[in-house]
Amino acid sequence: MVKLLCGCYGKQPGVAFLSIENNKLVLTDFVLTKSAVTHLLVHDNKIYATAKHSGENPGGVGYLNQNGWQDFLVTPGVDYAHFDLSSDSRYLIAGSFHQGILSSFDLLTPELKLRDTLQHQGHSIHPTRQQSSHIHFVKRLEDKRIAAVDLGLDAIFFYRLNQGRLDYQGQMTLSAGSGPRQVALFEGQPLAFVAHEINNTITICDTRKPFWTAMSSVSSLPDDFTGDSSLAAIKWQEREGELYVSNRGYDSVVCYRFDDNQLSNPRFITTAAQPRDIFVIEDYLLAACQSGGVLQLFERHSGKLLDHLSLQEPVVIIAA
Repeated sequence: MVKLLCGCYGKQPGVAFLSIENNKLVLTDFVLTKSAVTHLLVHDNKIYATAKHSGENPGGVGYLNQNGWQDFLVTPGVDYAHFDLSSDSRYLIAGSFHQGILSSFDLLTPELKLRDTLQHQGHSIHPTRQQSSHIHFVKRLEDKRIAAVDLGLDAIFFYRLNQGRLDYQGQMTLSAGSGPRQVALFEGQPLAFVAHEINNTITICDTRKPFWTAMSSVSSLPDDFTGDSSLAAIKWQEREGELYVSNRGYDSVVCYRFDDNQLSNPRFITTAAQPRDIFVIEDYLLAACQSGGVLQLFERHSGKLLDHLSLQEPVVIIAA
């Protein structure tokens, strides 16, 4: 049995607890939250969440435990899109999409004490999507640094943690107007895959230099597609050397083979509307389709739809 968590937006936001049993999705519980859940992370018997600021509902960081939902750490006017643990599991590092803020929180204090915060400055060329910084993704690297992916600035920023302080190391500048959104690492190899939301491409990066080097890029869309679409999630499946990427607009998940430092043989799986997040586990592929209001379960190799579960605006899936 595979156990999963799915975070949701909607009028009744929260976290769905579910499992995969005999090729079926089984909802076991749903915990309501005050704000729309943007990302989830399990650590030390707690389920940490980031949330959007909306109206009277605060954004910030909080967690679930056996006693139910604990209030978010309120950071007035700030909401966070994504976060990750430091290499020593002492800190959470969270990035704000709307405010372009990167923060570190101490996990050894009951109230998740804010240790450091900084503001990314600047803009790029897209007239509406890149007027300011938009940190969409935070990732702990194998060398213990932190990578903050900034869609608004077309860059990946690198930091080291010094007793919770975020020390800037440098950055990788990507193609203007590409809108980098997420990164997937090839664990144990000097390679990373950068997913670009705005121009629907994936860049293969050599990570041997401190601030990485772009090697090549491919489109996440079919050659004959002419409509509007934006790339969303990217996941690396190491066992079989496959990369999975979701498209919103051309609603689909595309699977690539990765050989000789090249992505090839794209295979498209049609999904419901706006697959914001995807998750690969065992022989399954899951797609959290935000506008479609459904979590879909596919057989990973064939692309066959096995089951679906209706949820209000599902946006993130993780292993429980």
